Amino acid sequence: MKILGEWTPYGGIDPEQLDGLANRLLAATAVLMAGPLAGSLARMDQTGWLFIFNIQILLYGLVLLAFLFRKHVDTRLKAGFLVFAYYMVPVAGIYSLGQLKGGIMYLPIAIVIAVFFFGPRFVFFIALISLAGFVFVANGYLSGELNSAISLEVANTNLPQWINFGFSFVAFFTIFSIVMFGYRSILASKVSEISMQRDRILNLINYDQLTGVGTQLLATERLSNALEEAQSKGGRGALMLIRLENLDELIDNYGIEEGDRILKEASTRIDSLLRPEDLLARAGGSRFLIVLPVMKTTDRAEFLAQMIHENLSKPIPAVSREVRLHCKIGVTIFPSEHLNAEQLLQKANTARFNAEKSGVDTVILE
Repeated sequence: MKILGEWTPYGGIDPEQLDGLANRLLAATAVLMAGPLAGSLARMDQTGWLFIFNIQILLYGLVLLAFLFRKHVDTRLKAGFLVFAYYMVPVAGIYSLGQLKGGIMYLPIAIVIAVFFFGPRFVFFIALISLAGFVFVANGYLSGELNSAISLEVANTNLPQWINFGFSFVAFFTIFSIVMFGYRSILASKVSEISMQRDRILNLINYDQLTGVGTQLLATERLSNALEEAQSKGGRGALMLIRLENLDELIDNYGIEEGDRILKEASTRIDSLLRPEDLLARAGGSRFLIVLPVMKTTDRAEFLAQMIHENLSKPIPAVSREVRLHCKIGVTIFPSEHLNAEQLLQKANTARFNAEKSGVDTVILE
């Protein structure tokens, strides 16, 4: 019976999780309400047919119906009915008997469910109604306009007071436990969901979704760390900028999908030449960055550039024939001239541009 449209529960909780909690509360309520109903009916020979008995029978019947048809009832209707059912028990007791007995413990149950499903504003609304109703009933009994339907002596006949209060406390803590454990489960699920979303966001920020290598943002962060390490330990590192010269031509000839496959193959070949501590990142389009932290000798940067050229020049199967990639590499050694990470990137790009302009494969700027 989805008649209430879209719903965003209080606190951003998944509606399906709240529906499962509402179903558990309905089941517990169906069991718990049988207790006071049986107790009240057992006293009918002493008390007669009371208004509160009619309320209990009606509520119990509605609870059973709601439980039996729970799969077809909107979550908000189920939760709203539970609030109404637990709210009516103390209200009917106060109105018909003019006394605050164990049934008053059902009021906190109504409040707990209302807070969880509908939020504090709804509870504040209930509190205002309750206060107005209590004042009305109290004034009626004090003025004599309302009279208790049953005396305390008759009401307690054959029913020790501790049973009345004891059952109410059991009912309260049962429902309260179901709600709290349900909340704990939902909260744990929410935390896990947030953690997964955070990991997905970090993955999108730090890793290129096509090739799986790092992004320029991650490369800049690693470069800053490597630069700081080199300055503090006195070693030297290198930053390499690689541009695949003929990738655009290959994409024009064989299509974007084939170009993506060639790009992934290129990143795999480059990555296979790196140490675990080195970082390969894609800087957009046909450009790659390599961050080489502190090295024993800067000759490794020149040797690595040579190996990259050789690896990328090997044939790559394409749609109708094999293709070969051509690249230009610019290298800058750090620390140098007190440059920061962004300035080192610009310097590496200048080195790569000089390689293109001069027609050589690699230019290294100290």
